[in-house]
Amino acid sequence: MNNNNNKEITEIKVLKTNKVAIHYGKQIEVYNLSDFNQIINKRIKNTQRENQKREVILYIILLITLFILSMKLIKIFG
Repeated sequence: MNNNNNKEITEIKVLKTNKVAIHYGKQIEVYNLSDFNQIINKRIKNTQRENQKREVILYIILLITLFILSMKLIKIFG
């Protein structure tokens, strides 16, 4: 297994030999089904981690925005 976790997969083909060909642009790599499964699961976990980080950042931005809005409302009505 090469380190192609960061490369964009452009195409996936199942071959007649029960192997999977993954196209990374012009580069093609062939894996057996268990290796392919490991690669895809690793990519899914990495994507989930990245999404969780983005979610935390968005919640922090939301809290800051709500704090600023509440301070402005207190200034207007207070």
